[in-house]
Amino acid sequence: MFDLAKILPQVYPFLMIDKIIEFEKGKYLTAVKNITANEWYFGNNNKSGQCSVSSDQYFPETLIIEAAAQTALAFGKLSGGDTIGDTKVSCPIYFIAKTEAEFFERAQIGDSLILKIKNFKMMEKQGFVEVGVSAEKNKIAEVKVFYAIKK
Repeated sequence: MFDLAKILPQVYPFLMIDKIIEFEKGKYLTAVKNITANEWYFGNNNKSGQCSVSSDQYFPETLIIEAAAQTALAFGKLSGGDTIGDTKVSCPIYFIAKTEAEFFERAQIGDSLILKIKNFKMMEKQGFVEVGVSAEKNKIAEVKVFYAIKK
């Protein structure tokens, strides 16, 4: 089991992955995001504090991109991304240089998003990660994340 609080700088409510279910250093990572009606981004709380959300509300595509970026960051850090060359960096800074996303289906309440690293190239100070996003048997998105690392 992986402790996301020790891997990622994001915390609730901005942590967009719930758990890592598969990982092999430098080869692959699979994460899960469960979409529930009580999430802050559905924002339909009534005066009693109860959530009044219809089941046809969709998970925002921008947050799918964020979940993919967090998956990419977790993969990089778990695969040794805290080193630049031969130097261990105590607190590297990761910059998202560019993202590209193509959406095929919409994710909605009740879906469990599966985020899988499909392709990657990690270099000393920069990299590229492609994340496939699916829910059950539906292909939701393909997200490419280009990043840089600074000491």
